[in-house]
Amino acid sequence: MKIQLSLIAVVIFFLACNTTQDIPDLSQLKKEIEMDKNPCFGTCPHYSLTIYENGYASFEGKRDVKKMGLHTKKLTTKEYEGIHRAFKASNFFELQDNYPSDLPDAPKTVITYHKNGASKTVTGDFTRPQIVLSLDKILSQIAESDSWTPKAASTND
Repeated sequence: MKIQLSLIAVVIFFLACNTTQDIPDLSQLKKEIEMDKNPCFGTCPHYSLTIYENGYASFEGKRDVKKMGLHTKKLTTKEYEGIHRAFKASNFFELQDNYPSDLPDAPKTVITYHKNGASKTVTGDFTRPQIVLSLDKILSQIAESDSWTPKAASTND
């Protein structure tokens, strides 16, 4: 009897620790921020990250990443609010659209910010201004974080 109670307690503990929330149909949510990391000739990570309204996120690993395919998660309030503070402080809509370079194999990163019905996309590699590199780092940390839930590719946008 004690063994059964112990097993039940362990199962309840693990179920309680599993805090994954049901993710809504992302195709029904507004996209707020998108980042596409494009490939290079080597082993550069190739993936897409999308942040949706209310802090939902999707990650699609395409090549040279630990998580391949579509994954979703709910960001913490701290993560979600921090991302928005960083984009607001960056004056993103005032940046150039493209930061070209002479590096033929440097992986390009494309960041798009949607706000109040307007969108702004900034593309570049290592030659982007420091503020864009900082935004890239914040988004990359989210993309590389844990707690993503794998999803079937046809389930969500």
